[in-house]
Amino acid sequence: MEQITAAAMSGGVDSTAAALLLLRGGHRVEGVTLRLAPCGQDGTEDARAAARALNIPHHLFDLTGPFQAQVVEPFVRAYEMGRTPNPCVECNRRIKFGALLELARERGWARVATGHYARLDLDAGSGRWLLKKAARPDKDQSYVLAMLTQEQLARALFPLGELAKEEVRALAAQAGLANAHKGDSQDICFIPDGDYGAFIRQHTGRDYPEGPFLYEDGTPLGRHRGIVHYTVGQRRGLGVSSGRGRLYVKEVRPGDNTVVLSDNAGLFARTLEGAGLNLIPCPRLDGPAPPGRRGRTPSASPLTAPSGPSPPARPWCSTTGTRWWAGQSSPEASPIDGKEAAMARKNDKRRHSFTVERKRQLEQEKLADQRNRAKNRWNPAGQALLWSDLVFLAAASLLDINDLISDTASALCTLVGVILLFAALWLLFGNKKGQDGPGGRSRL
Repeated sequence: MEQITAAAMSGGVDSTAAALLLLRGGHRVEGVTLRLAPCGQDGTEDARAAARALNIPHHLFDLTGPFQAQVVEPFVRAYEMGRTPNPCVECNRRIKFGALLELARERGWARVATGHYARLDLDAGSGRWLLKKAARPDKDQSYVLAMLTQEQLARALFPLGELAKEEVRALAAQAGLANAHKGDSQDICFIPDGDYGAFIRQHTGRDYPEGPFLYEDGTPLGRHRGIVHYTVGQRRGLGVSSGRGRLYVKEVRPGDNTVVLSDNAGLFARTLEGAGLNLIPCPRLDGPAPPGRRGRTPSASPLTAPSGPSPPARPWCSTTGTRWWAGQSSPEASPIDGKEAAMARKNDKRRHSFTVERKRQLEQEKLADQRNRAKNRWNPAGQALLWSDLVFLAAASLLDINDLISDTASALCTLVGVILLFAALWLLFGNKKGQDGPGGRSRL
């Protein structure tokens, strides 16, 4: 009997193109859409239309209850604790490759496919499934799949791992699919406007009081709107002016309702401490404890600054009980409290990099920075000086033509006009280095 692959279809171009590629690869495919909210736009009609266009059966499963209990509620609780959860990670682990995979098993379906940009490979030596980044790094989504177990990976398919977004849209357009040019979703599905604080207030019915903004040295900087509006690494929307340059959220402390700010350098650390390690290429880690940790009880703090002996020259990772530590000799961006930190092996160099997966937020900040730079390119001071200079030069020329000023005065006016012109051009084009902070480099 031919095995069936369930294609998770959200109504977008990625999941539809994934189903299309499976069909062309000889799979027997049935479309599946998950209802995750009691009301609102869930893409069901678009998914159903895409399934009709592909001539495959379509199923709608209501997983509102599990989604609320296993994704939304933990998300809200984590924010209240000053942490920054990634609900997409939990949704993939608990819902798409949890509840949906169980439904597929009950119906005898062999595998579940999604439109994620990631790749899978079966390691012949260990017999373990390896999760790899997408071929095009700009669209890589492997980080939101990093908590999948070997059992889940063995029954997963990611047909888009080798393609670029433009290739996926072209594929859908050539097949005549109506959603070929449908826009991408940018925010968390259950918070489409991106206002996490407002969602949490409405969801819980609670009021989160104002509190102090403190610099990392304890200096008061102002008042915040409530801790659920802030996350570690955040720069925009702070509403704090300071002579210290760009400020970022370094720590959210629910205990005393305080948000600690720092400069960009304050967000870096050499070590991280975490729990819930999910190993993909190997079943366990066997190695020595890191410097200053041998035989000690793990600290309650998820981030630990280096102390005692200098960190080793090479990256390391170690486990003790249910806790784990990782570090390297040079500082890296500090993982966010409560956030998944993906550790990936770099190609052939067998080096490890530590990344805090704030990809969605970073992309939004990058776009906002680009818009601001474009908007501020013609800054008001430069514009005013340029127009004033042009008027001055025109008036001087008119007076000179009508012999109302001497040749000496005309030459002096021309010299002043040229100087003002160079000053205006410098304001418009030559002062761009300072727009991104010290050294002209943006954090993004």
